[in-house]
Amino acid sequence: MPGSRRAVTLPGMSTDTSPSKRSKPKTGTDTGLPTIDVAHFSDTHVAFSQYPVTSPTSGRNQREQDVLRAFAGVCTDIGEWDPPLVIHSGDVAEKPLITYRHQLQIQTAFRDLTRRPDGSPRMVVVIAGNHDAPKDSREPCYLEPALRPLPSVAVVTNAYRQVHLAEYVDAGAAHESLRDVVVHCLPHDILKGVDWDEVTPVPGKINILTSHGVVGNSELYRRCLGREYAVDTDVLLRGWDYVAMGHYHKPGPVAVGGLKDDTTPIWYAGSTENCGFSDLRDGVDGRGYLRVQVTAGQVPAVTKVNLPIRAMFRLPAIDADGMNFEQLGAALKARIAEADIVGAVVDQKVTNVSRDTWSLVDLAEVRRAAGTALWYQPTPVFAKTETGQDDGDGTERLGNIGQVLTETAAALISDDSERDAVLDLSRKLLGSALDDVPEQKAGKDADDGDSTDTEAVDVGGQSRGAAAAGTGETAGQPDGDLVTAGV
Repeated sequence: MPGSRRAVTLPGMSTDTSPSKRSKPKTGTDTGLPTIDVAHFSDTHVAFSQYPVTSPTSGRNQREQDVLRAFAGVCTDIGEWDPPLVIHSGDVAEKPLITYRHQLQIQTAFRDLTRRPDGSPRMVVVIAGNHDAPKDSREPCYLEPALRPLPSVAVVTNAYRQVHLAEYVDAGAAHESLRDVVVHCLPHDILKGVDWDEVTPVPGKINILTSHGVVGNSELYRRCLGREYAVDTDVLLRGWDYVAMGHYHKPGPVAVGGLKDDTTPIWYAGSTENCGFSDLRDGVDGRGYLRVQVTAGQVPAVTKVNLPIRAMFRLPAIDADGMNFEQLGAALKARIAEADIVGAVVDQKVTNVSRDTWSLVDLAEVRRAAGTALWYQPTPVFAKTETGQDDGDGTERLGNIGQVLTETAAALISDDSERDAVLDLSRKLLGSALDDVPEQKAGKDADDGDSTDTEAVDVGGQSRGAAAAGTGETAGQPDGDLVTAGV
C-alpha cells in the first residue's frame, strides 16, 4: 500500500504490521518542550558468524542468520511502536569489510525504519562503533555509502557532530515534534582525540548524547583499564536529557558521579543477539532494544523490550574429580537429558579432569545424545598439576602479571581508593580467567565470538574434531534468510 511501512520480515516471525496508536507529544512541565519517544538499539553485529553449522534452507552460517533475524525483529518491533526518532549507537556490523549482500540488508532495514505507517518520515541517527570503523583511517566507513543517500538518516562515523533535527524537519525528512531536539554524536574512533570542552548541551533544546565506548569510572571502565578510550565522566554529567550508549552487550542503566540506577540518564541498549558465551556472564534476561521517553530537564523513562532469540546457555558444571572416563561420559549425557536443549547453543564445562581421562571419553556418543541442539560444546578445564601459594590478594599467584598490574595501576590512578578497587577487581578477573582457561590450545571451534571488545575472552576448550549437532530447524527458532523488499 503506498505510503505504508515495509516491515522487515522473516520466515516464522510475526508479519503483523498494524501500528500502535500514537499520542500527541506531551509537554515537559519545566521547559515547555515536548516529550519525545526514542527507540534506542545497538550492537546488531550484522555478518557475525560462529560454529560450522549451516542453515538447511539458505546454506549460510546459521548463527549469521540468527543475528540477521534479531536485527530484523528489532526493526519490525520499533516500526510497530512507531516513535519519531530512532538511535543506533554503533557496531551495526561485525566487521568493517562486509559483503554487498550485507550492506544491502543494512541499507534496506534502515530505509524501512524511516517510513512511518501514516506516510510521514521517521528520523534515524546512526554512529559508528569499533567494529564498523575501517582499519585504515584514510578509508571511508561502509556506513557512509550505505546510509548517506537516505534523507531521514544521519550517519556519523569519524567526528563529533551535533545533529540539529530542525534541519531535517525543515527538509521534510523528520517529524515536526523533533524540531527542538539535538543529537550529539561521538563515534568510537573519535573518543581518543575529541575536545571534550566542545561536547556540551545546547541551551533551550532537548539534548541527547550517543556514543560507542566505555563510560568513565563505571564498572566496565575498571574492567577495561588501559585497553579502552573512555567517555569522560564529567562530560556525561553535563545535563543530558538522555545518553544512548553502545559497545557493552549488557543492557541497563549506568550510575556514575553520584547518579543512581533510577536517576541516571545514561543507558546501554545492549546487543540484539548473543555474540558468544561471554555475553551470558552478566545475567542478561533478554535481548532487544530500549523504548525511551525523553523530556527536557527530567529523568528519562526507559522500558526494555526483549524479543525472541535463539537459546544459548551453559549447563551446570561437572566436577570430574575422582571420575573415570565411563562415569564422566554418563554424567555428560545425564546433564543433556535433564535440560531442554532443542535448537539451543549449549556449553558444558567440566572441571578437575585429567587429560588421560578426557581423551578416553566417547565424545561422539555424547554429541549424539545432544543431537537436538544446534551446537553442543564440552569445555574441559584440566586439573592443575602444580599449585602455588597465594599471599591473600592474588598477586603472587598471578606472578609477573600481578607485579605489572600493580605498577601500571600506581602509574595511572592517583586516587588510593579507586586504585585499590581497580586492583581488586582486576585480580579477581585474572584469577577467574586462569581458572577458566584450559591448558590446551583452543581450537577453531572455541568460543571466540565475544564482540564486546570489553571483557576478558572466555576461551572455550572445544575438542578437536567437534561437530555440530542438529540442523537448527526447531520449534520456536525458525530458520531462513533476512527477507526484505528489494533484497
